[in-house]
Amino acid sequence: MSADSGSQLDARGDVAARWGIGVMIVACLGAGVAEGWLAGEEPASAKAFWGRSTDRSGLNI
Repeated sequence: MSADSGSQLDARGDVAARWGIGVMIVACLGAGVAEGWLAGEEPASAKAFWGRSTDRSGLNI
């Protein structure tokens, strides 16, 4: 093997590590969503406040 093939293995290892971390992040997020779904929790989007308040008495706009 030449010195060149060593750097190719290092680059492949870097790419594999990045892919592995990405897959683990997605799997952990999916597991958290599944856990909440199985526990019967409401989705966070149902509790989120989207848009503006209709009460503008305290705003000076």
